[in-house]
Amino acid sequence: MGIHINPNPGRFMSVERLRSMTISPLLTIRQTIQHMNDYGHRAVYIVKNNTRLIGAVTDGDIRRWILKDGSLRKPISLIMNRKPIFIKEGESVQLVKQKMAAREIHSIPVLNDSHTIIGIYLWADFFEQENVQYEKLDIPVVIMAGGGRKALRPNHTRLTKTFITNWR
Repeated sequence: MGIHINPNPGRFMSVERLRSMTISPLLTIRQTIQHMNDYGHRAVYIVKNNTRLIGAVTDGDIRRWILKDGSLRKPISLIMNRKPIFIKEGESVQLVKQKMAAREIHSIPVLNDSHTIIGIYLWADFFEQENVQYEKLDIPVVIMAGGGRKALRPNHTRLTKTFITNWR
């Protein structure tokens, strides 16, 4: 039970991953939401000229914008984090795991010296959630919901709900 370390995080440089996790700063917030939904990502990276990292946006950033009654027609660059967390090419896998765990982030881009994204690590590249099988328990359960106490009449006037449940 728990989390196991995956010893082979080799997919971080895949073209599909880069394409699915990078977007133009000209996309609207609505288009970004659609993109994130289509690919199932919690974060995307905003790149200039299709490669140079200029920001990042998470689903949390978008939720906060919506709660402030922000327009979904505005460009995503308006709400992006202009100082995203990243690692430099050649840094150790151990450092990547430490940064991700310490900051509780699900993805982190790898940049070369010209600030170009050359790969993106995901949490799942390092850690796999173990499938947990739960034992079925034979325990009686009483669920009490709603009814405005009408269902308990006439007993509710002189007995508590808990007592009535156990009494019957």
